[in-house]
Amino acid sequence: MPKRRLEGAYHEVTRFDSVRESVAAYFHNINTHSAYHGLRLLRQEKTARREPFSGHELAGKLTSYSERGAPYIEELRSIMRSNQLESDLLAQRAEAENMVLSLDTENTEGEESPKVEN
Repeated sequence: MPKRRLEGAYHEVTRFDSVRESVAAYFHNINTHSAYHGLRLLRQEKTARREPFSGHELAGKLTSYSERGAPYIEELRSIMRSNQLESDLLAQRAEAENMVLSLDTENTEGEESPKVEN
């Protein structure tokens, strides 16, 4: 329960068996709840234009995640900086893109490319 909870305010807290479950629930929430439509739209637009985007940029769309609003966003960005999460994210994204590109170029001459169905 938050220490400075407003009188009459209600907060739900979910307990998870692992960090993995917690992160999965967080991403499910971000990817499905209407409050985060702006984040998903920004991510979709940037991806469609093949423009880079960052966790720092996406975090700006999480003002509805906490009643603290902008101070929450700044704290989140500070945590990302101090834990070097942005550079890790960029490295992981580059690695994933390279893996996809290498899959496209690994076919030997004369072999048909594998079909990918969505």
